[in-house]
Amino acid sequence: MSVAGTPSPTLPLAGGGRLPTVSAALTFMVSHYSRSRAPSPPPARGRAREGVITGFRSLSQRGHAKALRQSMTAAEKRLWYRLRAHRFLGLSIRRQAPIGPFIADFLIPAHRLIIEVDGGRHGGVPDMARDAWLAGCGYHTLRFWNDEVMCNLPGVLQRIAEEVAE
Repeated sequence: MSVAGTPSPTLPLAGGGRLPTVSAALTFMVSHYSRSRAPSPPPARGRAREGVITGFRSLSQRGHAKALRQSMTAAEKRLWYRLRAHRFLGLSIRRQAPIGPFIADFLIPAHRLIIEVDGGRHGGVPDMARDAWLAGCGYHTLRFWNDEVMCNLPGVLQRIAEEVAE
């Protein structure tokens, strides 16, 4: 075997033949492989491949989202257990997902659906303004009260499934 016209070193075999050295074989394989295969482009990274405009605006927003994930309410934990890991209709669902200046409780990127689980501190003008801004970006928001998630989880999941089916 020769690479680039030069004879390759060989090793004697017990039966009388000769075997190319490992370095000569590797040199041939590397040169052959590099000529026959074109490099492939790297895969899409992050949230860009899902076609959703998300991302942290600042390090403080990232820290706030992390704190929210670590201190979820009982209702959010209960709903997240049913939604996580593609358990719900095989959908990819993210929790505490940043969307512009806001952090959504749950996000289904493929359907541009935001799920909010509200306690006593939600509602009113700030939430209406937030929903209007998100609707302007093409998102639809479903809101459920904590008590509704705790007492009627099958009904909440049914409502989400109906929204996804539309």
